[in-house]
Amino acid sequence: MRPYHLMACLLAAAPITTALATPATAAPPRPDTSTETAATATVGLTISLRSPHEQQLRSYAAAVSTPGNIRYRQYLTTAQLSQRFGARPGAATRVSAWARTAGFQVGALDATGTRLPLTGTAATVKKALGSILYDTVQDGARVRVATAVRLPPRIADDVTAVTGLNEQPAQPMHVRSATALTTRRGSCLSATTATALLGSCLARPAIEQSNVTGRRPRVDVRGAAGPAGNGSPEGWRLPPLQPVRNPGVCATSWASPDTAPVQDRSGGSVSMPVCGYTGPQLRALYGLRADDDGDGQTIVIVGAYNEAATLRDANTTFALNGVAPLPASRYRVKTYPGSEARDRGCDRAAWGREQAVDVQSAHTLAPAATIIYVPAADCTRLSDTLAQAIADPQLRGSVISNSWGYPAEALSNDELAATDAMLARAAVLGTGTYSASGLYGTATTSGMQLPDRAYPASSPWTTAVGGTTSAVGPGNTVLWQTGWASSGTALNSGAQDPTAGPLVAAAGGGTSVRESRPAWQRTSTAMRQVPDLAALADPHTGLLVGTTQDGRFGAGPVGGTGLATPIVASLAALAQARSGHPAGLIAPA
Repeated sequence: MRPYHLMACLLAAAPITTALATPATAAPPRPDTSTETAATATVGLTISLRSPHEQQLRSYAAAVSTPGNIRYRQYLTTAQLSQRFGARPGAATRVSAWARTAGFQVGALDATGTRLPLTGTAATVKKALGSILYDTVQDGARVRVATAVRLPPRIADDVTAVTGLNEQPAQPMHVRSATALTTRRGSCLSATTATALLGSCLARPAIEQSNVTGRRPRVDVRGAAGPAGNGSPEGWRLPPLQPVRNPGVCATSWASPDTAPVQDRSGGSVSMPVCGYTGPQLRALYGLRADDDGDGQTIVIVGAYNEAATLRDANTTFALNGVAPLPASRYRVKTYPGSEARDRGCDRAAWGREQAVDVQSAHTLAPAATIIYVPAADCTRLSDTLAQAIADPQLRGSVISNSWGYPAEALSNDELAATDAMLARAAVLGTGTYSASGLYGTATTSGMQLPDRAYPASSPWTTAVGGTTSAVGPGNTVLWQTGWASSGTALNSGAQDPTAGPLVAAAGGGTSVRESRPAWQRTSTAMRQVPDLAALADPHTGLLVGTTQDGRFGAGPVGGTGLATPIVASLAALAQARSGHPAGLIAPA
């Protein structure tokens, strides 16, 4: 791990403390190769106000989410939530008065009565909160990290967290493929050959290598930065997936055509990579009826940035994929007031692809539902944007899909506490949240060589979504499903090749190191276990998703728990449409 990465993590975990308003004179530690943020730089932060009934709120959240409890599904309105579990009387007034005196601009208290946004400068933060900000680079993004906040005594009892000072990049959780048609931005078909998709896959997918040894194809996750594993120059950073440009053919369904070049195997036991499941294939995988369309439901997708071509690309893909068009009236982009957007170096193209994956999979499964895309200003503001969506009274009772996360639960203590508080409030409101569990399984050849549990999936107040490899055969027949893991493990009968590499991509999961086990989870450990359930995620059997990049439209198979999450959220929306009431937090059920 690079020294500044380690220091940034340590600084991010620093708790808020109570002290005199005058900052200490001793210089705090700071990350190597970083510089102090300019005094005049604009800084947005959020004060989470303490609720005197926070423990009762969490008990209520568990009760309304647990079948058999007398309060099961007795959800509150946003106004009731604020009245019963908001900040104590006068807290917002006291903190607002202090903030204005200190030089901050004060925004509107959110509808839950617990979050107060402030805007100021780095100099104001330093003087008022005793926290020094530094500019550094983390996961390739330009971010700020902060030393510990010291709350003035006059507001210390009213504040439970200060967020927004430490910026942690989130990661979109999809895995894309590439083909011989292009290099890094490959596709399973080009616009000129797309009409022949269902007859035969004309492109050559290269997300995984085929071979003649009987080993399962492997995904190359080394990226352009250098070799994977402990020798990676980015240490714990999870590098972007770099496609293996390997010629081959693809199958329009599992093992069809049955031409996988594996010796001594039984028919259909392995398959060439699927060209990308179509809409009818995906719906067949989950046993949906024609009238399962999600009418009257709202699917909220939280992401970063907004790709203007999303609706056009979706409908281009649907025309190829056997899915009815998505009307503009049922696709909306909703933004909330927030901090300034800065050029941080986030991978905007990856976030655009994730937006496409989410929208296209959601509409495929719930074609009559309304899809609302809620973009954060950049890749460091996802948890704040999620909190704003939860607090929005117009979105109460919807389902919220989070196809992103912080790998290895790497975010500040205050950020985790504040986000947990909002996720618990979502449960009380009957708003279901679904979060991607991660992409790198356990002990992968990239990353930290540790179990990858992404946050917020590890929160006990969201449903953590893992991944499957799913075989849909000819005639849309579901052949089998299993947990997703791309490695050197044999798919057909026979011993695993001892020279095969370790796991290189898989659904994240395991034991949380930061979240305690919720009462509803039956495990022998004291910590939260993830995921809670799983859906299609293996790019070898991914969904056909189309995007425009560099002015060229292309489509190909995409996987990852960033695909599984909107699938599960959409299935929850269908269940709500059938039952006529919100499902809320479904993990305890």
